[in-house]
Amino acid sequence: WLLRTRLFGTPLALQIGRQQVQDRREWWWDKDLDAVRLHYFGSKVRAFAGIGREFGHKSTLGRMDPEDRGIVRGFGHARWSWTDRNDIEAYVLHQNDRSGRHAIGSLINSDDTDDSDARLTWLGLRARGRVKTKFPGKFYYWADIARVQGTEYLTEYDGFDSSRDRVTGQSQRGVHGWAFDVGASFELPFKAEPYLTLAYARGSGDTNRGAGENRAFRQTGVHNNNGKFRGLSRFRYYGEVLRPELSNISIATVALGVPLGKSSWIEAVWHRYRQPVAARRIAGSRLDINPLGTDRRIGQGFDVIYSYRPQQSR
Repeated sequence: WLLRTRLFGTPLALQIGRQQVQDRREWWWDKDLDAVRLHYFGSKVRAFAGIGREFGHKSTLGRMDPEDRGIVRGFGHARWSWTDRNDIEAYVLHQNDRSGRHAIGSLINSDDTDDSDARLTWLGLRARGRVKTKFPGKFYYWADIARVQGTEYLTEYDGFDSSRDRVTGQSQRGVHGWAFDVGASFELPFKAEPYLTLAYARGSGDTNRGAGENRAFRQTGVHNNNGKFRGLSRFRYYGEVLRPELSNISIATVALGVPLGKSSWIEAVWHRYRQPVAARRIAGSRLDINPLGTDRRIGQGFDVIYSYRPQQSR
């Protein structure tokens, strides 16, 4: 690892080695990457740009998944604090899966199959901050918008024996998708100072099936979708049970959070899920059941989050 600040007496810093790449909402990225990154620390503008590739195929964390091998990522972020409590941010991520594809007819260890290799680029903007007005009073807001485009290479397999699969087909398709996530948290005029949060997120679905193109948005693969509204603890803000990726789905959210003294917070969060295009898959879902693909309505979710943070003694 190497970190050098004040590079050549400038507001630049150079970071080399295993490092955490994270954004506040983990909507873009939240992962430790092997990378080289250059930071800029200005008074109103902060930025970084980096490039990296995972080196270790084995570690104490376990064996690297085949879909994570050979991926080269170039990434960048810039944040402009145009007022004390308001920021505008720009994001870019280019991902090139260079793990290679096997010839049709090849026999592959079943643990090494990789269905998809892609060369994709994400571009996006974020606005977030705090505003004070006479009505409704103090509120916090965020707005994310992103677009992904590129090419995806698909590989099909059939089982050959108990430990190997045979490559039976290959194809490629263009990828073009978009997504947005907007919301605001309002301080309600009550003594307990509760907060009401309203949010809506939507990722495009594939409306052009079978034409060599996929119009469904997909997130970066290094995202985590973990954050908080105004409470103390972070949680899965798209739902603790479903945990979807923002791909071919729309999510309406209403949350009410109430502080319980200075050390505790309780928050009730409701989600409504719909698919822009009815499909038999929910990207990112950890449930063992899939929709039938005949109805855009997925269902509803309700979470209650309680958090406690002990006060530090002086």
